[in-house]
Amino acid sequence: MITGTGGGPAEVVVVSGAAAGIGLACVRELREQGRLVAGCDLRAGGEADLDAVVDVTDPAAVASFVARVTTELGAPTVVLSAAGYVEEIPLAEISPATFRRMLGVHLGGLHNLTRATLPTMVDRGGGAIVAVASELAITGGEDAAHYVTAKGASWD
Repeated sequence: MITGTGGGPAEVVVVSGAAAGIGLACVRELREQGRLVAGCDLRAGGEADLDAVVDVTDPAAVASFVARVTTELGAPTVVLSAAGYVEEIPLAEISPATFRRMLGVHLGGLHNLTRATLPTMVDRGGGAIVAVASELAITGGEDAAHYVTAKGASWD
């Protein structure tokens, strides 16, 4: 068993989008707080205790990653979904495939992480799932309708 700074078991946190931006900042802060962090991203590298290249839109890849996390670090008690991207495209030019990809990463990634971690959280009697949203979910953004939709759907 891996122990935390207080001598008890370390809290295990899964962070998606962990190789850059908000996800990387969260990895750094969580590790500084003494938590064990498992990071996943489309890019290799990172600063988590366990890093993996994972496409969060792929449910099997996410499930496999969470199984590895559970084996190597322990069962996750927190999920922080920060995987995402933004692109500016005029509304009339957003193709159905572009729209689906945006929602697939932002919402599908959150859904896949939740499905993979929720059963263990329920068995343990608790946990937390955090979705990183954006102020654009409230204010909107010209040339970012698909991003605003994805972030608005994860806002609450």
